[in-house]
Amino acid sequence: MQNDNITIARRFVEGVLGGHNPAAFDEIVDENIRISTGLKPNGFIDGKQEYRSILTKFGSAFTNGRLTITDIFASADGERVVVMFDAYATHTGEMFGVSPTGIEVPMIETHIMRFRNGKLIENIVGGNNPLGFEMLLADAIRPLVLPDVYSTPKP
Repeated sequence: MQNDNITIARRFVEGVLGGHNPAAFDEIVDENIRISTGLKPNGFIDGKQEYRSILTKFGSAFTNGRLTITDIFASADGERVVVMFDAYATHTGEMFGVSPTGIEVPMIETHIMRFRNGKLIENIVGGNNPLGFEMLLADAIRPLVLPDVYSTPKP
């Protein structure tokens, strides 16, 4: 099972996130998947349809991507797979209300994926980005992450 889930994780990262085989999304992702990611800064992504929608928006906003897996390994029981990768994409479409800038943005990510019966059921995404992505979208994301700070009138 350990090697099977590593293979599935690699297919997901390279095919779906890397954009080479978006059809793999339906084969790999469970209907009730739960994801923690900065692509939804104010909560979890719950369910396959919401995940598809968010990935589609991201893929439209950041194009010309390239991705390289730098490490991949599984837990002893094979249920969890950790994938680390470097990626670059150009900001060519609107995201979080930010108009396209044409800037190539580096993204360094670690995904902790959990599988059941060959399906991706959970993905916890951590980014160690060289500030490009966060700085580009900071003004748009700030009120989502810190709503109380930005909705409370200042004296």
